[in-house]
Amino acid sequence: MTYLKKTQRLVNPYRTFEILVETLLAHKKEFERCGGITSNQGCGYIPLYLFYKPSWVGCEYSKRMDGFKCYHIHFELQWNTRWDELTLYLHYETNPYMTKTEYNKKIDEQFKKRYKLGRSQFLSFLQKNKNSINNWQIHDYWLMVGKYRFEERDMIFHSFKNKFNNLINSMTEVIDAYCKGL
Repeated sequence: MTYLKKTQRLVNPYRTFEILVETLLAHKKEFERCGGITSNQGCGYIPLYLFYKPSWVGCEYSKRMDGFKCYHIHFELQWNTRWDELTLYLHYETNPYMTKTEYNKKIDEQFKKRYKLGRSQFLSFLQKNKNSINNWQIHDYWLMVGKYRFEERDMIFHSFKNKFNNLINSMTEVIDAYCKGL
């Protein structure tokens, strides 16, 4: 975090964040990844990095589709530049992504029922394996099902990388086990 804060005048925050995440994920070749920018109320600039295994992505939505099979599970690392907070999220969302408004307006009730069942089963699986997922907080929000906030401000990179990898590795094992059972 200190590094991210001190480099703001050298390169833009997004590029700094991108370098950090690429360094963290350099040895994790199994993940697909993409970066971007999001915003939250009161903070219009939040660099994010999304990464996932292809096996964590279900079928794409179509109107004749079973909602149980329409999912996209992924990690999302976000740096809230306003509050200088780094948070790792676990998301379970439709594939492709839909806003809550789109989902509520466009999707039929049978699809919603089956999608909610799949999401509920995933959350139950996370809860059942809570002892295996080092310090993750489990939630049932619209997109987010898990999170870990890095509260240590002056952690050296090696320690940060170890903590990050432990979080990713423990949750990856649980997600892999869940997806194999589908």
